[in-house]
Amino acid sequence: MIQLDKSKEGVQEKAILETFKSFPSLQWVVAVDTDVNIYDAVDVEWAFTTRFNAKKGFIILKDEPGHILNPMVQGGLVTKIGVDATAPYPRTSAYERVKFKEVNLKDYVIQE
Repeated sequence: MIQLDKSKEGVQEKAILETFKSFPSLQWVVAVDTDVNIYDAVDVEWAFTTRFNAKKGFIILKDEPGHILNPMVQGGLVTKIGVDATAPYPRTSAYERVKFKEVNLKDYVIQE
């Protein structure tokens, strides 16, 4: 998982590829924007669902070196995937997160 603040289109692909170079045993990398909490699986899934476009945001690297202890690695090689779950640059209002009104549940009577 990598988080980045895009300054132009295309940096997310370079960041994904550089991450694979830096950590050769990785098999998948997901790139998200800075408004996504990379430590929250639900938040990452939200980015994947609302910002990932499989037509242009899916990177497949075939026959890449893999970790020898991984049973999916055959002959030292494996297929790796990168996912661009970032909003397009420049970001339009369609990709801004909806902000919900904060409420205090103690202010309400909840009946069963």
